[in-house]
Amino acid sequence: MQLPKEILIDDLPDSDKFTEAIIYIASKSEKDPRFGAIKLNKILYYLDCYAYLKLGKSITGIDYQHLDEGPAPKALLPVREKLKLNGEIEIVYKQYFNGVQQRIVAKRTPNLSLFSQDEISIMDEVIEDLWHLNGAEVTSKSHKEFGWRLT
Repeated sequence: MQLPKEILIDDLPDSDKFTEAIIYIASKSEKDPRFGAIKLNKILYYLDCYAYLKLGKSITGIDYQHLDEGPAPKALLPVREKLKLNGEIEIVYKQYFNGVQQRIVAKRTPNLSLFSQDEISIMDEVIEDLWHLNGAEVTSKSHKEFGWRLT
């Protein structure tokens, strides 16, 4: 599959960190039965927002978009597709209540050398804070955020 030029991962700021954050989140969320594509979107959003507040910059450097389901990284789908094509992740479709959950399963260890210890701590904290929420619940939480409502 050829990705459109305007959304090639190599053209994105901090694209390596974005890629490795996805792998890290999927690895850390392996035992979370509520982890799927929606929750991945929200974990990425919250870790970047929290990093901006704490460190003065986001971890991934990726832009977000306002979707009906809440904020989501603009580049997530093409990056996820590239990771899948490269065999770095697998997407497992699983029945979850009344819908189908798209579980992202890491097929390799993330490269944590790209992140500072503060960034890793923030990622861990956000994953832990959202652990008990499913996709619908974390979406509802994101809809209460000022930034999402403002856009």
